[in-house]
Amino acid sequence: MLGSRGRATARRLWRALPKHYHTGTWYYTDEWEAYQDVLPKRAH
Repeated sequence: MLGSRGRATARRLWRALPKHYHTGTWYYTDEWEAYQDVLPKRAH
């Protein structure tokens, strides 16, 4: 487990992803509010 469902945890999750997932990838989420602040808008 990375932590709570806050923005800090979403940022940790983003940093934990391999760099090749940061571009050219689409993210399908449960609309967790913190994702909107962390994931690229064009891919979420």
